[in-house]
Amino acid sequence: MSYRFNPATESAMKNASDSFEMDIDVEIYSSFEEISHMEEEWDTFIEDIKGEIFLSYDWCKLWWKYYGSGRHLRIFLFRSGGNLVGVLPTFLEKVWIGTFNIRI
Repeated sequence: MSYRFNPATESAMKNASDSFEMDIDVEIYSSFEEISHMEEEWDTFIEDIKGEIFLSYDWCKLWWKYYGSGRHLRIFLFRSGGNLVGVLPTFLEKVWIGTFNIRI
């Protein structure tokens, strides 16, 4: 799944300079198998931004293997001009509060 976001046209950015424009494409994946071909690109990006080892592809994949049970994985990849500019691995799960459940 892929979305295009242009912060210069979003209502939250109405006060931004008119010269500011950056298109950001968002790709959403639901498994590490779907993006296994992007492992090197992911790790190179994390190294370039001097990110922690906890953000590396292998670490996130292993974490998901052992702690992902009962949850729904969502991996957001953000691109600008075709270049990877952000990675956000996250998950959804149901939390029971008494007789109610909340999906977070």
